[in-house]
Amino acid sequence: MKTNPAFVHRNIVGDHVLVPIGNANLKNNGVFPLTETGAEIFDLYASGLSESEIIDKLLTEYDVERDVLVSDVREFTEALIEIGALID
Repeated sequence: MKTNPAFVHRNIVGDHVLVPIGNANLKNNGVFPLTETGAEIFDLYASGLSESEIIDKLLTEYDVERDVLVSDVREFTEALIEIGALID
């Protein structure tokens, strides 16, 4: 997976959002709010990490069970795919 260049992550006064640009803006009406962790996951995908590498990194940062984290990252990844922010 890689991030779609038609989506940019912005931190606006402490609020994280994904902003569709160009044609993506025509298909998606508005911006997509992100949690701090969601923003980190998006940025990790943008840096070229795979889903499994992202999970391993987050496990070192957060006190969470691996199976819970795997489920949450996969669910968030599916949401990013659905809006077009992640592509193969």
